[in-house]
Parts: sequence; C-alpha cells; structure tokens
Amino acid sequence: MCEALVLLHDLQRSIGLPAGEEVLEPFFDRPFRGVRATVVESLRSSVTDAEVLRLPAGVGSVEQWVDNVDVLATPQRRVAAATAFRSMLAPPADR
Repeated sequence: MCEALVLLHDLQRSIGLPAGEEVLEPFFDRPFRGVRATVVESLRSSVTDAEVLRLPAGVGSVEQWVDNVDVLATPQRRVAAATAFRSMLAPPADR
C-alpha cells in the first residue's frame, strides 16, 4: 500500500498537482505509516469545484463508517445513511 501511495504521489507531481517531497510519515507511535497531512492539505487547497468544496473534509465514503451489509448493498439505504450523517455535520440553523 505504501509503495502504491508513493507511486500515486509521484504521478500527481508529474502532472502538476500539488505534492510535497515526502508522501508518507509515521502514524503516531504505531508501526505504521500514513499520508502526510501536508499532502492532504495541499491537494484540498487546490480544489476549485464548488460541489466538491461543499463536501465535509475528512468524512470519506459510507463504506468507511458503516459495516452493515444491508445498508451497503441497498442504494436507498446507502443514500439515507449518508444523508443522515451529513445532517449531523451541518451547522445548526440560525434561529
């Protein structure tokens, strides 16, 4: 996985997308590596599409926070779960 991340990072740099010197860093005190926060921040800051910018940062897709097969295998349930989660992230409406 780390080799794939390095290859993708090198590819994005070669086509002009933001990229730092190193893509990986230690994952806290664990024996794993993760993507450097600076790489994520530089990519996010380069996004110009308004619809993409409206998406909450760091949330990911429904597969990352739901493990129920019935939800994941039924499109209507996937949409309902994502909608419910998005509504929890929305700022409270002004009263």
